[in-house]
Amino acid sequence: MRRPALLAGGLLALGIGVAHQAQVPIPVLIGLNTAVLTVAWGAYVLRRDHLATLLTALVLALAGALKTETTTDLLPRDHLLLILVASSKEQAGIRFVEEWPVELYGRVIEEPRPQEDRLRFRMMVDSVWIGGHQRRCTGEVLVGSRRFRDGPPPDVLYGDTVRFRARVSRPSPARNPGAFDYRLFLERKGIYLQAYVKDRNDWFLQQGASAGVDVEGLVRADLWGSVVLPARQMVRSVFDANLAGGPAGLLKGMLLGEKHNVPERVQAAFSACGVNHVLAVSGLHVGLIAAVVFFGTRMVGLGRSGSVVVSLAALAAYACLTGFPPSVLRAVAMASAVLAGSLLGREVDGLNALECAGVLLLSFQPLSLFDLGFQLSFLATGSILLLHKPVARALPIPSSGFLKTWIGGPLAVSLAAQLGTAPLIAGTFGQFALISPAANLVVVPLIGIAVSLGLLTVLVSAVSQSMMQLLNGCSWLVLSAAIRIAEGFAWPSWASVSVVSPSTGFICTYALSLLLMVPGCRTSWVYRILIPLWLVSANVWVWGPFLRSGGRLEVTILDVGQGDGVFVRFPNGRTMLVDGGLRGRGVDAGERVIEPFLKHMGVGRIDVVVASHPHSDHIGGLVRVLEQFDVGAYVDSGQDYDSWTARRIRTIIGRQGI
Repeated sequence: MRRPALLAGGLLALGIGVAHQAQVPIPVLIGLNTAVLTVAWGAYVLRRDHLATLLTALVLALAGALKTETTTDLLPRDHLLLILVASSKEQAGIRFVEEWPVELYGRVIEEPRPQEDRLRFRMMVDSVWIGGHQRRCTGEVLVGSRRFRDGPPPDVLYGDTVRFRARVSRPSPARNPGAFDYRLFLERKGIYLQAYVKDRNDWFLQQGASAGVDVEGLVRADLWGSVVLPARQMVRSVFDANLAGGPAGLLKGMLLGEKHNVPERVQAAFSACGVNHVLAVSGLHVGLIAAVVFFGTRMVGLGRSGSVVVSLAALAAYACLTGFPPSVLRAVAMASAVLAGSLLGREVDGLNALECAGVLLLSFQPLSLFDLGFQLSFLATGSILLLHKPVARALPIPSSGFLKTWIGGPLAVSLAAQLGTAPLIAGTFGQFALISPAANLVVVPLIGIAVSLGLLTVLVSAVSQSMMQLLNGCSWLVLSAAIRIAEGFAWPSWASVSVVSPSTGFICTYALSLLLMVPGCRTSWVYRILIPLWLVSANVWVWGPFLRSGGRLEVTILDVGQGDGVFVRFPNGRTMLVDGGLRGRGVDAGERVIEPFLKHMGVGRIDVVVASHPHSDHIGGLVRVLEQFDVGAYVDSGQDYDSWTARRIRTIIGRQGI
């Protein structure tokens, strides 16, 4: 097979997905793996090639399932979560407590993010005090606090040993259908608990990394704290020396993966025009680094093999510098395959290289399959590899010349990536950027120039301060232009439209339609498989909504905090929303709860909105609903109430003729 990694990656992902949903016991998986592997070896010895191939494929899927279950279910006996649960059962009988007041002692294992009067970092716990008794334990905890009432938070650094009093709890799960599951998100990263420090007086101890840390911890601190973190701080200082605001945050976000440095208005503009993918460290940045290092070393006289080795080392160092996000690991693996192929004189198949990266990542981190960054990175890259040529041929642009090189090619790449990721983006964010192809055509080249300038600035900063200032000035001009252009593209109201989550039938029909565009699928036997599948999925998509309700009345009580939020779907398909929760400073139940739920349910129109009474904890969230959804009728009790929320609702009703 030309693409063995494509099949292996698909089988591995299948096993991971099945195990994630079914939760098969680990002993059963071990037994199945052993039995199937034994039979497969016997088939191979007896030269039953087809049977051996089929069983080997089953072994790959079972291996993915086994890796997933061992990652999620096998916590060490001394894990803090198990100790806390056991202690709560001992103290309270069968009552299970979700929050524990304890003292924790451990080591800071990540660089804390700078936040206003707040504290947030990950720590590896070494000991816990429960009821005055100390117990050795292990496990990662996400530590945070709001503003301390009795002083500023301590200046915590990576590698510090800390001891404090806190309230430890499980992260909050999804409380409504379609809501973000924070607990599952953290558990996929190996974090099962979070701790909240209330007061400055609860902080007992803070020492440097050399105090009370085991030998293994000191080695890790030396590798990360002595090399990677100083390098990251040096890069930040280079940009902060002459840059500030949006350009500085954008450059640090693109080169270091520190997206929190990008101002909210810049993130909103980039998201609205569909170019927010440039804010994440991705293949663009990795490709530029590989090209600059490879051709730069060749220009100074280094041979091909030496240039490849230096380029591979540079890619590995950059992956460490950015903290190993999935998009960087995918891009580094693919770039490494291309470089190794050029050294060995072998042709590199893009899809096979992509799946090699996928197999490598899933073998070590199986739960990254459910990470949004992983999914977007692989979908976008795969779509470009599969759909770039058919999209380019479909564009009304001459097949050669200036327009083909500078307009047709980049536009085809942008459209191919958008076609592949559109359902995932629509289902996750509830938005679709209509202006994205045009915006990418202008913004992405500017971002590429800015990334190149940023890399060059870091390289020359140790040699010439004046050259560093000049390059930072050029970066400011380019990034300011990119921000202004993105804001201009995002300005029209139609630049980004709100959409509901696509149904399973639509996603299957859409995916099969894209496959039918791929030249490699245009063979008679593939058509005989894909076209019947397409017809079945299209019928499920079209007729599914009419068959799904089955004459039932569905009532969903939403958790909006204070206030009410009740969604009703009637047997005839009509919909009604009763109240919408609270809207206040930093809280909007309409935006955070009601809107994601309605989009998740595929509801684009609400026939009747009912307001029980005009207090803000009942009608506050309805402002967002009336602004974002098609509403047939608004029913209230007729009470007059003089508040901003009530006046705003009356204004929207009058403007939209509800």
